[in-house]
Amino acid sequence: MILTNNYVFYGVITLVFIVFLCVFIGYLVWWSCYRSVETGDRFYDPFHYPLSKGKLQISSDYNTIRQNQIRPYTGMGKDIDVYMSVLDNKDQMVVHKEINDKHVLTQGNRVIAIEHIQILHPDQITIFIPNQELVDKDDENKLLTPNVVQHVLCKSKYARGIFERLKKDHQCTWTVDSFQFPPVLRKRYYDEPKDRNVYLHPAGASWMKHTDTVIRAWLRNPDWPQLIITCRGWCIDNHKNMLQKISKNNAGNIKVYNLLSTEDLSTLQKHAGVLITPSACEGFGHCVYEAMENGNLLITSDIPPLNEVLIDGKNSLLIPPTSSDSIGNSKSKFKWLRGLSKRVGKAGSSCFDISVDEIEAAVNRSLKLSDVEYNKIRLNAVQTVHQLARDGQESMKSTFEKVGLQVKKGPDVSDNSFKILSNWSGCSFCQ
Repeated sequence: MILTNNYVFYGVITLVFIVFLCVFIGYLVWWSCYRSVETGDRFYDPFHYPLSKGKLQISSDYNTIRQNQIRPYTGMGKDIDVYMSVLDNKDQMVVHKEINDKHVLTQGNRVIAIEHIQILHPDQITIFIPNQELVDKDDENKLLTPNVVQHVLCKSKYARGIFERLKKDHQCTWTVDSFQFPPVLRKRYYDEPKDRNVYLHPAGASWMKHTDTVIRAWLRNPDWPQLIITCRGWCIDNHKNMLQKISKNNAGNIKVYNLLSTEDLSTLQKHAGVLITPSACEGFGHCVYEAMENGNLLITSDIPPLNEVLIDGKNSLLIPPTSSDSIGNSKSKFKWLRGLSKRVGKAGSSCFDISVDEIEAAVNRSLKLSDVEYNKIRLNAVQTVHQLARDGQESMKSTFEKVGLQVKKGPDVSDNSFKILSNWSGCSFCQ
């Protein structure tokens, strides 16, 4: 009898141990395979949401991506792609990436300085292609020093006006010109099914996308659709307090990811119904072009230079700004502006504030759109971005040739792109 009781006792203990072990192993498998990345002081669960063709699951493992995956398509990388698409690189084009992250392209003794001015050798001909919202004090000094910069080429009419005023105010000797900044068309996602219950806010490492204001608007509206945020680096540093409020408020309709795999990000670009990116300032937004190309309904700021190509209600929904601050303003609410060039700020370079109320109004507008209205705006956006690709290539070639750069001959935008576009009116979701 005692022996039987011992068998029962040890059997129960063994069974409990096996159950505990299985639960523990299961938890480890779930945690390692399906966790999302850390934001603030907690992890957010992986999310699922329905699409017309099954369900989409995002299951990125941040540590694996961070250690092993190269992400070449940064904003700077895309800028280089744009310029290299027209420059003749048979013999003498060189792409440089310096330790200080100032990027340059060289063609013979001509140095194309992207975003910031870099001096490689004393007899170079410097061609500066600025982002007017990022010009710092070092760039300012070089712009105001005679014979350091020979040409300033601007990506927008807005930037051209700023540098023409700077040149006039300080009697600078460099020339100023501008070109239509073109998109580089890579994907054909516009005909993929879109889920209007998914809003994507791809802040990435940027601190200029009003991420905190977007979150505040969603926290006010717990019945709004799913918001997916990508936010890392400077984005987290500048919006950490608001990001932590997501967990404190148990906001089930907001999910935050630090870094998504290329596959998961592509899935969102294919299927997210709306991309919301209310920028404070832009040199020119690759994110905007990509949303237009992918057929996501675009909600962004009604600010220059974006409103040079975007029209509210036609190819996008635009959010009006409530105020603006010049770069270099030591008292600006935007901390990142304070250490930038005061003289370029005085010439007109500004960043713009967007209110929670205006974001709410824009999102509510998007929710009220009929499917016909929704698809019409998206179709107009795709048509716009394809036309910009064609016109921008020619504009950029012409401007580059004026400053002595060698460019490729012949068309650069495939006619096939426009054949696909011309047939898009017969696609399944445009009816």
